[in-house]
Amino acid sequence: MEMHNSDRVKLQFGMPQNIPDPPASLGEWHLRKVNNQWNFNPWQSFARSECRKWKHRHDHVLTDVVMPNEEKPSRTYMAWYRSVGFQFIAEDMNMYDPRQQTYTPDTSTSNP
Repeated sequence: MEMHNSDRVKLQFGMPQNIPDPPASLGEWHLRKVNNQWNFNPWQSFARSECRKWKHRHDHVLTDVVMPNEEKPSRTYMAWYRSVGFQFIAEDMNMYDPRQQTYTPDTSTSNP
């Protein structure tokens, strides 16, 4: 089971992007085996809190105003993003562009 944090993608839908809430921890659910739920009796009490969240999922739909023009992230959001995100996914060595290296001909060898 995975939670969809819709507050993290507001900008993609034309809404102002705020600093998102921390992701929900689902640690206990990742440790459960699927087989444990099949014969659970009464099944209504299995994952009761998660079922309640699912029943009230309409309370968590994004309702912000969609902007008529392209929305840019705020300076506050970008400062936060740079402090917690990765600007480059690749390792530094993979960011090297060999075309930027200057070529120096080797003049130490002599031609007979």
